[in-house]
Amino acid sequence: MRLRVELSLLQIRHEHFRDGSLDSPKIMQKTDQYKKFSAEI
Repeated sequence: MRLRVELSLLQIRHEHFRDGSLDSPKIMQKTDQYKKFSAEI
């Protein structure tokens, strides 16, 4: 389960890095949500 979450996080980072918008607040918000989610598991 945790591995799947981390893969999703990597995918999000990769997509937005490709778009050149890695630093946008929305991305940080998503990564924070994944961190909380993985912490709960």
